[in-house]
Amino acid sequence: MITKRHRDRVIKELKQAGVTRYGLFRSESKYLPQLLHENEHIGGVIYGRVGIDFTMLVATDKRVLYFQSKPLYSETDEVTYDVVSGVKNSYAVLFSSITLHTRVKDYTINFVNVRCARKFVKYIESRRIKRDNSMNSQPSQPTPQISIFHNNTNTAGLKFLKEHEVAVLSTTDKKGMVSGAIMYYLVANNLIYIITRSETTKAHNIFGHGQVALTVYEPSSLKTAQVSGIAEVENDADTRKIIFDQMIKSKHYREGESFPPVTKFTDGSYVVIRITPKDIKYRDFSKK
Repeated sequence: MITKRHRDRVIKELKQAGVTRYGLFRSESKYLPQLLHENEHIGGVIYGRVGIDFTMLVATDKRVLYFQSKPLYSETDEVTYDVVSGVKNSYAVLFSSITLHTRVKDYTINFVNVRCARKFVKYIESRRIKRDNSMNSQPSQPTPQISIFHNNTNTAGLKFLKEHEVAVLSTTDKKGMVSGAIMYYLVANNLIYIITRSETTKAHNIFGHGQVALTVYEPSSLKTAQVSGIAEVENDADTRKIIFDQMIKSKHYREGESFPPVTKFTDGSYVVIRITPKDIKYRDFSKK
């Protein structure tokens, strides 16, 4: 339930960000209080056209929201500041064109109010500087090593895992129901990393029950690896950036070049999950 106090506070912050009466009248402005949390505050806002559609891009103290609100539906995309790589402002006489660069994709809005554009760019840059300073001030910590890969079988299993990048991730919800999903993964320092969205089933399952399983199978060689372990959200900013840079890249598919499927989801923010293996079973069924 959206309170009047919350709605009034959001409108006040929109005005402070430079939104005009016309902008406040738009459905995106009226819908925004439903998207923002009670303790979430607006730092910058731009709104304008993407093609023929009216679109709003909101930078808060927690995330960036890109959305359109229509009479019958709304479309929202959410990114964290970890993936924001820059912002470009192309000024014209009366309007601006703003492009927010992220490691997932670029968001461009045209015919933007110049006052809003300047405030938005300034806020995005301040967040990037704050993030970079925070990362630089933190002493680098060695990535913890784990020692489950101690025999020949597990060494071969680790090698097999590193040679692949796609697995079936199995998670369990609070009722004990198992869910499986095809995932890209990355092995680094004997830890396994995946990237998902915070509103996916797998993410909710991991938040409530960290025990997971990962299965990799190579049909052509009859080799398989089954990993069981504990999944947790990776909170180290440096590690998250490295994993994101490594995994969110354009890949070649039969239909052409595209980013991984996780970039196609729109609900929730990106989350880097770290899996600490507890056991690995590697089998080569081609051997008699």
